[in-house]
Amino acid sequence: MDQQQAGLSLALLTALLWGATSLEMRKAMVRLSPLTVTALTSAMGAAMGFLGSVVDGSAGRYASLRTDGLIYAALSGFLVFTLGRFLWYLAINEIGASRSNSVVASEALIAPLASIAITREGFGPLTVLGSVLVVSGVWMVYRSMGDRDRSGRRYLGLGASIAAAFVFAFGSAFARLANFSIGSPTATYAISSAAALLAVSPLLPRHGGLKGALRNGHAALGGLFNSLASFSYWGALSLAPVPVVVPASQSFPVFTVVLSLTAYRGSERVDAYTLLGALLTTLGVVLVSAA
Repeated sequence: MDQQQAGLSLALLTALLWGATSLEMRKAMVRLSPLTVTALTSAMGAAMGFLGSVVDGSAGRYASLRTDGLIYAALSGFLVFTLGRFLWYLAINEIGASRSNSVVASEALIAPLASIAITREGFGPLTVLGSVLVVSGVWMVYRSMGDRDRSGRRYLGLGASIAAAFVFAFGSAFARLANFSIGSPTATYAISSAAALLAVSPLLPRHGGLKGALRNGHAALGGLFNSLASFSYWGALSLAPVPVVVPASQSFPVFTVVLSLTAYRGSERVDAYTLLGALLTTLGVVLVSAA
Protein backbone atom coordinates (compact mmCIF):
# COMPACT_ATOMS: atom_id res chain seq x y z
CA MET A 1 0.00 0.00 0.00
CA ASP A 2 1.54 3.32 -1.08
CA GLN A 3 1.23 6.56 0.88
CA GLN A 4 -1.74 7.90 -1.06
CA GLN A 5 -3.72 4.66 -0.59
CA ALA A 6 -2.93 4.69 3.13
CA GLY A 7 -4.12 8.28 3.31
CA LEU A 8 -7.35 7.35 1.52
CA SER A 9 -7.99 4.49 3.98
CA LEU A 10 -7.51 6.81 6.94
CA ALA A 11 -9.86 9.34 5.34
CA LEU A 12 -12.61 6.68 5.06
CA LEU A 13 -12.10 5.72 8.71
CA THR A 14 -12.47 9.41 9.50
CA ALA A 15 -15.80 9.43 7.66
CA LEU A 16 -17.15 6.59 9.82
CA LEU A 17 -16.05 8.28 13.03
CA TRP A 18 -17.48 11.64 11.97
CA GLY A 19 -20.83 9.98 11.32
CA ALA A 20 -20.83 8.51 14.83
CA THR A 21 -19.65 11.81 16.31
CA SER A 22 -22.49 13.78 14.75
CA LEU A 23 -25.15 11.38 16.03
CA GLU A 24 -23.72 11.36 19.56
CA MET A 25 -23.45 15.15 19.63
CA ARG A 26 -27.04 15.58 18.50
CA LYS A 27 -28.10 13.56 21.53
CA ALA A 28 -25.76 15.58 23.74
CA MET A 29 -27.21 18.88 22.52
CA VAL A 30 -30.58 18.01 24.01
CA ARG A 31 -28.98 19.40 27.20
CA LEU A 32 -25.87 21.24 26.01
CA SER A 33 -25.25 24.18 23.65
CA PRO A 34 -23.28 23.86 20.39
CA LEU A 35 -20.59 26.12 21.87
CA THR A 36 -20.16 23.85 24.90
CA VAL A 37 -19.69 20.69 22.84
CA THR A 38 -17.30 22.61 20.56
CA ALA A 39 -15.16 23.49 23.58
CA LEU A 40 -15.34 19.94 24.93
CA THR A 41 -14.08 18.39 21.69
CA SER A 42 -11.20 20.89 21.57
CA ALA A 43 -10.25 20.17 25.19
CA MET A 44 -10.31 16.42 24.63
CA GLY A 45 -8.41 16.87 21.37
CA ALA A 46 -5.65 18.88 23.04
CA ALA A 47 -5.25 16.30 25.81
CA MET A 48 -5.24 13.32 23.46
CA GLY A 49 -2.98 15.14 21.02
CA PHE A 50 -0.31 15.85 23.63
CA LEU A 51 -0.57 12.28 24.92
CA GLY A 52 -0.32 10.92 21.39
CA SER A 53 2.78 12.99 20.67
CA VAL A 54 4.44 11.53 23.78
CA VAL A 55 3.55 7.99 22.72
CA ASP A 56 4.79 8.37 19.13
CA GLY A 57 7.96 10.19 20.18
CA SER A 58 7.17 13.52 18.55
CA ALA A 59 6.83 15.53 21.79
CA GLY A 60 10.33 16.89 21.26
CA ARG A 61 9.07 18.85 18.29
CA TYR A 62 7.36 21.33 20.63
CA ALA A 63 10.79 22.66 21.62
CA SER A 64 11.82 23.31 18.02
CA LEU A 65 8.65 24.75 16.51
CA ARG A 66 9.09 27.11 13.60
CA THR A 67 7.00 30.26 13.55
CA ASP A 68 5.27 29.34 10.30
CA GLY A 69 4.24 25.92 11.64
CA LEU A 70 2.81 27.47 14.80
CA ILE A 71 0.87 30.05 12.79
CA TYR A 72 -0.52 27.47 10.36
CA ALA A 73 -1.52 25.16 13.23
CA ALA A 74 -3.24 27.99 15.08
CA LEU A 75 -5.07 29.10 11.92
CA SER A 76 -6.25 25.59 11.12
CA GLY A 77 -7.28 25.09 14.76
CA PHE A 78 -9.39 28.23 14.78
CA LEU A 79 -10.97 27.48 11.39
CA VAL A 80 -11.56 23.73 11.75
CA PHE A 81 -11.88 23.16 15.49
CA THR A 82 -13.53 26.40 16.62
CA LEU A 83 -15.51 28.01 13.84
CA GLY A 84 -16.05 24.93 11.67
CA ARG A 85 -17.13 22.65 14.50
CA PHE A 86 -19.42 25.28 16.00
CA LEU A 87 -21.20 25.75 12.67
CA TRP A 88 -21.41 21.99 12.17
CA TYR A 89 -22.86 21.31 15.63
CA LEU A 90 -25.26 24.23 15.23
CA ALA A 91 -26.50 22.77 11.95
CA ILE A 92 -26.86 19.28 13.44
CA ASN A 93 -28.91 20.74 16.27
CA GLU A 94 -31.22 22.50 13.79
CA ILE A 95 -31.80 20.01 10.97
CA GLY A 96 -30.31 16.72 12.18
CA ALA A 97 -27.06 14.90 11.50
CA SER A 98 -28.18 13.02 8.37
CA ARG A 99 -29.27 16.20 6.60
CA SER A 100 -26.53 18.49 7.82
CA ASN A 101 -23.74 16.05 7.00
CA SER A 102 -24.86 15.75 3.38
CA VAL A 103 -24.70 19.54 3.01
CA VAL A 104 -21.36 19.85 4.83
CA ALA A 105 -19.97 17.31 2.37
CA SER A 106 -20.18 20.04 -0.28
CA GLU A 107 -16.75 20.86 1.14
CA ALA A 108 -15.58 18.59 -1.70
CA LEU A 109 -16.49 21.35 -4.16
CA ILE A 110 -14.42 23.89 -2.29
CA ALA A 111 -11.37 21.77 -1.46
CA PRO A 112 -9.80 21.94 -4.94
CA LEU A 113 -10.11 25.73 -4.97
CA ALA A 114 -8.65 25.94 -1.47
CA SER A 115 -5.77 23.65 -2.42
CA ILE A 116 -4.92 25.78 -5.46
CA ALA A 117 -5.07 29.01 -3.47
CA ILE A 118 -3.16 27.81 -0.40
CA THR A 119 -1.13 24.63 -1.08
CA ARG A 120 -0.78 24.98 -4.89
CA GLU A 121 -2.17 21.47 -5.54
CA GLY A 122 -4.37 20.83 -8.55
CA PHE A 123 -7.43 18.76 -9.44
CA GLY A 124 -8.53 16.55 -12.33
CA PRO A 125 -11.26 16.68 -15.03
CA LEU A 126 -13.79 14.57 -13.08
CA THR A 127 -14.17 17.36 -10.56
CA VAL A 128 -16.94 19.06 -12.55
CA LEU A 129 -19.09 15.91 -12.79
CA GLY A 130 -18.49 15.11 -9.13
CA SER A 131 -19.43 18.66 -8.20
CA VAL A 132 -22.74 18.39 -10.06
CA LEU A 133 -23.57 15.21 -8.14
CA VAL A 134 -22.71 16.82 -4.81
CA VAL A 135 -24.93 19.82 -5.60
CA SER A 136 -27.70 17.41 -6.57
CA GLY A 137 -27.27 15.63 -3.26
CA VAL A 138 -27.59 18.90 -1.36
CA TRP A 139 -30.78 19.65 -3.32
CA MET A 140 -32.21 16.27 -2.31
CA VAL A 141 -31.55 17.13 1.32
CA TYR A 142 -33.46 20.37 0.84
CA ARG A 143 -36.32 18.43 -0.75
CA SER A 144 -36.38 16.08 2.24
CA MET A 145 -37.63 18.92 4.43
CA GLY A 146 -41.34 19.72 4.42
CA ASP A 147 -42.74 23.22 4.09
CA ARG A 148 -42.67 23.72 7.85
CA ASP A 149 -39.03 22.64 7.95
CA ARG A 150 -38.02 25.08 5.22
CA SER A 151 -38.84 28.18 7.22
CA GLY A 152 -37.20 29.99 10.10
CA ARG A 153 -34.54 28.12 11.99
CA ARG A 154 -34.33 25.34 9.37
CA TYR A 155 -32.73 27.83 6.99
CA LEU A 156 -30.25 28.55 9.77
CA GLY A 157 -29.30 24.86 9.76
CA LEU A 158 -28.76 24.80 6.00
CA GLY A 159 -26.81 28.05 6.06
CA ALA A 160 -24.61 26.86 8.92
CA SER A 161 -23.92 23.60 7.05
CA ILE A 162 -22.81 25.45 3.91
CA ALA A 163 -20.67 27.87 5.92
CA ALA A 164 -19.06 24.94 7.76
CA ALA A 165 -18.16 23.37 4.40
CA PHE A 166 -16.23 26.49 3.37
CA VAL A 167 -14.48 26.79 6.72
CA PHE A 168 -13.48 23.10 6.83
CA ALA A 169 -12.08 23.19 3.28
CA PHE A 170 -9.79 26.16 3.83
CA GLY A 171 -8.89 25.02 7.34
CA SER A 172 -7.80 21.63 5.95
CA ALA A 173 -5.41 23.33 3.55
CA PHE A 174 -3.76 25.20 6.44
CA ALA A 175 -3.62 21.92 8.39
CA ARG A 176 -1.60 20.34 5.58
CA LEU A 177 0.85 23.24 5.64
CA ALA A 178 1.15 22.89 9.43
CA ASN A 179 1.88 19.17 9.05
CA PHE A 180 4.64 19.91 6.55
CA SER A 181 6.27 22.42 8.90
CA ILE A 182 5.87 20.60 12.24
CA GLY A 183 6.41 17.11 10.87
CA SER A 184 4.01 15.33 13.23
CA PRO A 185 0.21 14.99 12.85
CA THR A 186 -0.23 14.40 16.58
CA ALA A 187 1.80 17.47 17.58
CA THR A 188 -0.03 19.56 14.98
CA TYR A 189 -3.38 18.27 16.24
CA ALA A 190 -2.48 19.07 19.85
CA ILE A 191 -1.39 22.62 19.05
CA SER A 192 -4.42 23.29 16.86
CA SER A 193 -6.81 21.91 19.49
CA ALA A 194 -5.19 24.01 22.21
CA ALA A 195 -5.50 27.12 20.02
CA ALA A 196 -9.16 26.32 19.40
CA LEU A 197 -9.82 25.88 23.12
CA LEU A 198 -8.15 29.22 23.88
CA ALA A 199 -10.33 30.90 21.25
CA VAL A 200 -13.61 29.64 22.70
CA SER A 201 -12.73 29.74 26.43
CA PRO A 202 -13.84 33.36 27.07
CA LEU A 203 -17.40 32.42 26.05
CA LEU A 204 -17.67 29.26 28.17
CA PRO A 205 -18.83 30.78 31.51
CA ARG A 206 -22.09 31.87 29.86
CA HIS A 207 -22.76 28.31 28.69
CA GLY A 208 -22.12 26.34 31.88
CA GLY A 209 -18.43 25.48 31.37
CA LEU A 210 -16.98 22.06 30.65
CA LYS A 211 -17.89 20.19 33.86
CA GLY A 212 -21.47 19.56 32.80
CA ALA A 213 -20.37 18.51 29.34
CA LEU A 214 -17.91 15.96 30.74
CA ARG A 215 -20.72 14.40 32.79
CA ASN A 216 -22.84 14.00 29.65
CA GLY A 217 -22.14 10.51 28.30
CA HIS A 218 -23.12 11.34 24.72
CA ALA A 219 -20.89 14.43 24.68
CA ALA A 220 -17.93 12.53 26.14
CA LEU A 221 -18.32 9.66 23.68
CA GLY A 222 -18.80 12.07 20.79
CA GLY A 223 -15.66 13.92 21.86
CA LEU A 224 -13.72 10.66 21.91
CA PHE A 225 -14.95 9.68 18.45
CA ASN A 226 -14.10 13.14 17.17
CA SER A 227 -10.56 12.98 18.58
CA LEU A 228 -9.98 9.59 16.98
CA ALA A 229 -11.37 10.96 13.72
CA SER A 230 -9.01 13.91 13.93
CA PHE A 231 -6.01 11.61 14.42
CA SER A 232 -6.96 9.59 11.35
CA TYR A 233 -7.77 12.72 9.34
CA TRP A 234 -4.55 14.54 10.15
CA GLY A 235 -2.64 11.35 9.50
CA ALA A 236 -4.35 11.14 6.11
CA LEU A 237 -3.36 14.73 5.32
CA SER A 238 0.27 13.85 6.03
CA LEU A 239 0.12 10.99 3.50
CA ALA A 240 -2.09 12.29 0.67
CA PRO A 241 -2.98 15.67 -0.90
CA VAL A 242 -6.01 17.68 0.21
CA PRO A 243 -8.06 16.96 -2.99
CA VAL A 244 -7.86 13.23 -2.15
CA VAL A 245 -8.29 13.31 1.62
CA VAL A 246 -11.09 15.87 1.88
CA PRO A 247 -13.45 14.29 -0.71
CA ALA A 248 -12.93 10.76 0.61
CA SER A 249 -13.64 11.86 4.16
CA GLN A 250 -16.85 13.47 2.91
CA SER A 251 -18.40 10.03 2.42
CA PHE A 252 -19.54 10.44 6.02
CA PRO A 253 -23.14 11.32 4.98
CA VAL A 254 -23.66 7.69 3.91
CA PHE A 255 -22.03 6.40 7.10
CA THR A 256 -24.34 8.71 9.06
CA VAL A 257 -27.46 7.38 7.32
CA VAL A 258 -26.34 3.76 7.79
CA LEU A 259 -25.64 4.37 11.48
CA SER A 260 -28.99 6.16 11.83
CA LEU A 261 -30.75 3.07 10.49
CA THR A 262 -28.73 0.58 12.55
CA ALA A 263 -26.76 1.39 15.71
CA TYR A 264 -28.58 4.73 16.22
CA ARG A 265 -31.95 3.61 14.95
CA GLY A 266 -34.73 6.03 15.85
CA SER A 267 -32.44 8.99 16.53
CA GLU A 268 -32.94 10.51 13.05
CA ARG A 269 -35.81 10.82 10.59
CA VAL A 270 -34.39 9.37 7.38
CA ASP A 271 -36.62 9.42 4.28
CA ALA A 272 -35.98 8.58 0.61
CA TYR A 273 -34.76 12.10 -0.22
CA THR A 274 -32.28 12.07 2.66
CA LEU A 275 -30.92 8.69 1.59
CA LEU A 276 -30.69 9.73 -2.08
CA GLY A 277 -28.97 12.97 -1.11
CA ALA A 278 -26.35 11.09 0.90
CA LEU A 279 -25.74 8.62 -1.96
CA LEU A 280 -25.42 11.37 -4.60
CA THR A 281 -23.06 13.36 -2.40
CA THR A 282 -20.88 10.34 -1.75
CA LEU A 283 -20.74 9.37 -5.44
CA GLY A 284 -19.80 12.94 -6.24
CA VAL A 285 -16.94 13.02 -3.75
CA VAL A 286 -15.67 9.67 -5.03
CA LEU A 287 -15.46 11.14 -8.53
CA VAL A 288 -13.72 14.22 -7.20
CA SER A 289 -11.28 11.93 -5.37
CA ALA A 290 -10.54 10.13 -8.64
CA ALA A 291 -9.97 13.36 -10.52
